[in-house]
Amino acid sequence: MEDLLIQETNEETLGSLVEDDYNNIRYIGKNPNNYVYFNCKDDNNCETWRIIGLMDGIKTASGNTERLLKIIRENIGSYCWDYSTANVNLASGINEWSQADLMIVLNNDYFQSKTFEDHHCYKNYGYDTCPEWEKIGLGTEAQNMVEEVIWNTGTAYALTFLSTSDVTPFQYMWERSNYNGKLGCSTHTQYCSDDINRKTTWQGKVGLMYPSDYGYATDGGGTQSQRDICLYTRLHSWHTSDNRYCSENDWLLSNGAWTITPAPIVSDASSVSRIDIGGYVGKSKANSTNDIRPVVYLKSSVKIIGGDGSSKSPFQLKLEETQ
Repeated sequence: MEDLLIQETNEETLGSLVEDDYNNIRYIGKNPNNYVYFNCKDDNNCETWRIIGLMDGIKTASGNTERLLKIIRENIGSYCWDYSTANVNLASGINEWSQADLMIVLNNDYFQSKTFEDHHCYKNYGYDTCPEWEKIGLGTEAQNMVEEVIWNTGTAYALTFLSTSDVTPFQYMWERSNYNGKLGCSTHTQYCSDDINRKTTWQGKVGLMYPSDYGYATDGGGTQSQRDICLYTRLHSWHTSDNRYCSENDWLLSNGAWTITPAPIVSDASSVSRIDIGGYVGKSKANSTNDIRPVVYLKSSVKIIGGDGSSKSPFQLKLEETQ
């Protein structure tokens, strides 16, 4: 599978695959051939996911460091990232993924295709009915393909940049920093009243995309120079007339979606980064409503056995037997 991807990156022109500065091979452009069948309940009932890329240096729950395929699903519904009571961050939720309501339902109800009575979905700032997890959740075959990994859940902003307007796609390393979602809370204000211990890593199976995943997925219109300009352009301004070519040539742009990354601002521990429908990276309070696009890493023993990655012939996967 890795040989197939690396071969495409050797083309002289800017193709649908590039290697970033961190040895990750990513699909880029408006509509690359990165479609893959996943979560097949039977031979005639497969979902079509898309490959973000082949990601390097991923730490697994077993302690290994591997290069793993990272895939994303289309929207499964629009829900809150987290919800809290009125006396906690003024009911705006908590921007800590390891305890978020969305994390709980994705890694339990959605992953197991099972509804747990004490796990709730929230929408439009309050409780809402969850999807029929038994129908849209992961089947046994898909569950066996998913690797449990260490996700980086640090903020996308360096300590001196407490604003979404300062972030470029190169925030990849900031997302892997020790800065957390409460770093802007110097006082115990109404939006900083939670007592949750902040973490910058989380071990689990189902997450969301990073802001950097979205940023790196643009091809800028097809040339390296155009893409380079996008990579140095603030994600917050990708919706403007001067920069719209960055978002319009990015396959991860959809109707707006949550990311896994907290968005700390001064005196607010409830904001989370999101991809806006307009094409820019913004922030929303955790109890607001945005689209949910599950993301998983596949085990290294999962191989591509067919298909060409096009929408008409998605890649086909098989979990190889391990000794």
